[in-house]
Amino acid sequence: MGMDNDLRFQWYVVALKQYAEREGHCRVPALHVEVLEGMEIKLGSFVSYQRQRRRRLETAVSRSTDSAAFSRLTQTYEKFVERKEVLETVPGWEWGPLRPGPASKAVRNDEIQQRYHSGTQVKTLADEYDLSRQRIHQIVGPRYEPAYG
Repeated sequence: MGMDNDLRFQWYVVALKQYAEREGHCRVPALHVEVLEGMEIKLGSFVSYQRQRRRRLETAVSRSTDSAAFSRLTQTYEKFVERKEVLETVPGWEWGPLRPGPASKAVRNDEIQQRYHSGTQVKTLADEYDLSRQRIHQIVGPRYEPAYG
């Protein structure tokens, strides 16, 4: 038994509010999954789709010349406007163009560097941060090779 579209939309909005409260913005990474009451919500996909849908619908409505097609588009757009208004109540919501997100990667990278220099192995860091070992090496910089004399 699946959720109806309106209920699913509301569920995503709750997840978006949770994300916005924690992160301070709604610039959700495309592949981000938010956990809400034990359920994994593909929030990045949802946010991307809403922004994309708005652009496409507004473009289609403005370009439509066929009255029957325009009528169908208008009905679809009216439904979207209801959802658009709900999204705009979420603190930090923006339609775009979006600025890059906060420097969360810089914070993560600093943490990786600190842990690496305190002796945490590259493999452990790669596993814990879900990054390749190569990426960990790029973050921590060139390896220190002691000179033997």
